[in-house]
Amino acid sequence: MVGMIAGGAANILGWAIFILLVSYFVLLDSDNFGQGFLQINIPGHAGDLRRMGSELSYIWNAFLRGQILIAIDLRRRLGLVERPADQVPMNVVVHTNDGTVSLLVDDIGDVFEVSEERFELPPETISQVAKEMVHGVYKLDEKLLLRLNIDKAADVAATVGQGAERLS
Repeated sequence: MVGMIAGGAANILGWAIFILLVSYFVLLDSDNFGQGFLQINIPGHAGDLRRMGSELSYIWNAFLRGQILIAIDLRRRLGLVERPADQVPMNVVVHTNDGTVSLLVDDIGDVFEVSEERFELPPETISQVAKEMVHGVYKLDEKLLLRLNIDKAADVAATVGQGAERLS
């Protein structure tokens, strides 16, 4: 009887150690998992894989409380430079006329009120795509605050079309 209990305890302890070790090494090497998929070369389908990879990096599905949402990278949507690889984006979930969408942003700061006196139309130097999404800017002491048209910024059809234009 004591031998069965000791054997069962040793079995459970062995599995627990095994699971912890495997979990440790999986987490340690998790950054390298996707690299093998990017090196797949199927004859005649290299262009398709490149396009799929590009579009998936542009828009992808995100999982939020049991709900699958489209995630749109606002940097790409506004035509800005790529986010540094070491900078992790933050999600801002918005509800639009077309549904719920997650917008990927660089940072989420404090909520504050701005006076309408500081509001100006978008500068002429921004791209046409950005002009369609930006109502205007508020000049703050050390930076500009963009006033976005959320429905335009979260327009999935326009985002997919914009991604296809970048591929051609």
